[in-house]
Amino acid sequence: MVVDPDGRCRLKDAHELAASVPQGRHAAAEADGIRQEAEGVVAVVAAGDPPFGSADASWRSWRPDPDWETPGLPPELAPGLVPTPRSAPLTLRPEESRY
Repeated sequence: MVVDPDGRCRLKDAHELAASVPQGRHAAAEADGIRQEAEGVVAVVAAGDPPFGSADASWRSWRPDPDWETPGLPPELAPGLVPTPRSAPLTLRPEESRY
């Protein structure tokens, strides 16, 4: 779920979720559950509940400290991948992709 500062909501990668069911990566019930949870977030945003309400607008200007390091995966979870700087895109060869 992505919530824009103006309150618009969208399910991130909805097309990938839809494609994951026939590919066998998610059961239909699991995908439905993800969509239901997203609808719950939309309701929270629409109600103005924290942290989305006007009484708590501080989150809109929050940004992580630029000196923080980007976390990486432990080597056992990303075999063969070489860590890249934050500004460089991660590229995987087809044989490295899990999907």
